[in-house]
Amino acid sequence: MILLAESGSTKTEWIFADKNSIIARCNTKGLNPYFVSSDDISTILQNEVLPIIDSNALTQIFFYGAGCSTLVNKNVIVSGFSKVFKLSNIEVDHDLMAAARALFHASKGIACILGTGSNTCIYDGSSIAHKTNSLGYILGDEGSGSYLGKQLLSAYFNKELPPSIAASLEKEYSISLEKVLETVYKKPFPNKYLASFSPFLKQNLDNKFIYNIVKKSFVDFFEKMILKLPNFEKHPIGFVGSIAYEYENILSEISKDFGMEITSIIKNPADELLKYHQHKCR
Repeated sequence: MILLAESGSTKTEWIFADKNSIIARCNTKGLNPYFVSSDDISTILQNEVLPIIDSNALTQIFFYGAGCSTLVNKNVIVSGFSKVFKLSNIEVDHDLMAAARALFHASKGIACILGTGSNTCIYDGSSIAHKTNSLGYILGDEGSGSYLGKQLLSAYFNKELPPSIAASLEKEYSISLEKVLETVYKKPFPNKYLASFSPFLKQNLDNKFIYNIVKKSFVDFFEKMILKLPNFEKHPIGFVGSIAYEYENILSEISKDFGMEITSIIKNPADELLKYHQHKCR
């Protein structure tokens, strides 16, 4: 039996399955080791995951998560699991590998993440052959939900938004400079807070100014994250994540402007990841 976890900065999707079918599934909060401890992880496992699975039948655990690109952070995840499961077969990898396997399985391509954060790589069918640096929501994350939120808030506080859009934003979010600065600089998960403004952008895409914010954010993503990859134009390209899914039309338009065509967009990679591992188990 397999326990598969696919974790972004916002939520973790858990699937308990055998080699043919799904037995149970649930969602918990995101388990990014930059923001949670091994004790936090073990508490969530005990309270929210263990009740829905048969731990005695479990033989393999696969965890894919944001922030799991370093050995130190992978060990945070493994330590959290080891407090709950007496199992040595625990594989931890980062969310970029999850995207690559979900999108391409054993084929080659450029795998991209556009969710709360952003990232991209060239996948050779089994491993990540080349990747650009992911600088996080402060220095990078172009095209992501947090990046979109930053552009909107910057335009608002610099009095660049059309008056009707500014009024709608104030009404929907009770926005103030003090609240935004406190949330971004003093409270946990500022990237998720910034990304929470994405639905407002989606609702107002018919406004040219808002449309251009979104379009420019995706142009920035391609210029910073895709065009830096070697021979990028020779590879198929796919996306995972809520932002890619919600803004599919604009994203497809931008990709064509750069001479590329998107082969697939997956909102949640967990199901395709499960297919990948079920096939490997056969």
